[in-house]
Amino acid sequence: MKNKKSESVSGQPVLTVEELKESVEDHVRELKRIEKMTDNQFEAFKRNFSLGFLDPSISRAEAIEVLKSMISTNITLQQEHKFD
Repeated sequence: MKNKKSESVSGQPVLTVEELKESVEDHVRELKRIEKMTDNQFEAFKRNFSLGFLDPSISRAEAIEVLKSMISTNITLQQEHKFD
């Protein structure tokens, strides 16, 4: 693969394809876990969840949509890496 190590573009880190794959796996795992929860379970869980930490008022439905969006963006970034 082209990028073995993270690089920097304009001072911003650039993730490698491997790092993107790891990230999408984490997001898919979290999505599956949250989809199986009830709203009450999510309210208790979100204190330990990165999106819940960033936005304490986030609902379970919103967290699911954000994770789906993150997964989609990640897959797009992986595909763009293939053409670099």
